[in-house]
Amino acid sequence: VMMHILGGIGISLSLFWFFKTLNRDVQDRDIYFRVVIFTIVAGLMWEGIETYYRIAGAPVGTIAYYVDTIKDLINDTLGSFITLFLIKIFKKQ
Repeated sequence: VMMHILGGIGISLSLFWFFKTLNRDVQDRDIYFRVVIFTIVAGLMWEGIETYYRIAGAPVGTIAYYVDTIKDLINDTLGSFITLFLIKIFKKQ
């Protein structure tokens, strides 16, 4: 659980920096949306790697596998929301 949240935080921090550096004229609101979407895409790609190499938390095709995959994607997305929340807090200071 914690690894996917931390992974979502790391990916979203990197993406925020990348998008902010790439185009400084874009509003933060647009960057926030992109960060969340790309973090979800990165999570999906990771789940694909887990499936390909058969390192998922449960055998592929079982209910436990689907529950694990959905839980992992939710945790990745939660990590991106935590990052955006912290960015908003620190920007106000």
